[in-house]
Amino acid sequence: MFTTGARGQPSMGDANSMFVPANYERLLSALQLPDRLLPLTRFERMAPGEANAIARMVRHATSTVVENYCTAKQKDGSAFAVRDQHAKPHGCLQASFLVRDDVPPEFAFGVFQPNARYEAIVRFSNAHGTRQSDRTPDGRGMAVKLLRVRGQNILSPERDPGATVEQDFLLTNFPVFFSPGVTDYTEFLEIVALPHDTWKGKLKQGVKVVLFFLPRPRQLWIFLRNAFQYPKSPMHVAYHSMTPYLVGDDQVVRYRASPVQVPGSAPKRLWRLCDDNFLRRALAAELSPGRASAPDKAVFDFSLQIRNDATPDDVEDASRYWRRRKDRLIKVAQIEIPLQDFDTPRQWYSGENLSFSPWHCLREHRPLGGLNRMRLAVYRASLEVRHQLNMVR
Repeated sequence: MFTTGARGQPSMGDANSMFVPANYERLLSALQLPDRLLPLTRFERMAPGEANAIARMVRHATSTVVENYCTAKQKDGSAFAVRDQHAKPHGCLQASFLVRDDVPPEFAFGVFQPNARYEAIVRFSNAHGTRQSDRTPDGRGMAVKLLRVRGQNILSPERDPGATVEQDFLLTNFPVFFSPGVTDYTEFLEIVALPHDTWKGKLKQGVKVVLFFLPRPRQLWIFLRNAFQYPKSPMHVAYHSMTPYLVGDDQVVRYRASPVQVPGSAPKRLWRLCDDNFLRRALAAELSPGRASAPDKAVFDFSLQIRNDATPDDVEDASRYWRRRKDRLIKVAQIEIPLQDFDTPRQWYSGENLSFSPWHCLREHRPLGGLNRMRLAVYRASLEVRHQLNMVR
């Protein structure tokens, strides 16, 4: 309960004392992991200790949401809870997903029916769990949500012939992930979450990071290459799913979205060096409805990267490049983003309360591998905490 100050208003000290992570322990303790997982496919295998690692990741993700929420609330009473990853959006855009008419029959499953058209939402973001400057080294994300898709969600127990669902594609700006699987990734994030407010804490954390990467030089190289990319705009980047998916019953693929047409011109280099939000401003400038010059939309090719003779090693190791001679890249659709004014309070509110997950999908596009199994539990728990803190259904 608030106490009042000299003018009858809640005192800041008492208000801040409410927004501490310890006050939300009951909320975190009440969370339950999904109790109905799908059987593994022939392309998958469970890693030793995976269930424990996933439970630790759920705790890490939800605690991050709460801690960031409390920190923001202490500075600004109107602040709200944000995602534990990809917290900073650059824009949430209206788009269309247009399937090509020449999709090969062996890939014409689910949403990839020739000539199919879907309304879509595209969210561009930074990868970090806090809203830091666009000039800070970081990964970049592109999440695509297809709306009103006919079919059955992969987690739905019963089929409703008249129902529509959402189909999500989650992509980032590097072909592979720096961590091969769940246990490795959990260990790294727990190091990142160590207290580092003092010089001793920073030293301890730094030593642990060095010890983590010392026997993993390849992972360090991928991590640094991903982080130290400075795109002109979110629409000048190719995005990759990193993790694999099924198309139909036996085709193992990764997704890729590559820009083929960008309206407008990239911002000047000086702008990018001085502006903490230059990616959002670049996006707004390129998509401004008032522009007189052509073209009048941005276009991405959406492709399937097919793994020839896929094995469990290909599926469970997200850091593995797919470069076999018989691997293929097949264009199956285009994403069209028309000129629009997305920088409005309504659009930002809608975008912040959307949820994206690889498990928002049809049965024909099943997510594969340990990192996707982890996402099922982590994304659900993180979303539940975020929506409860924001009092959103």
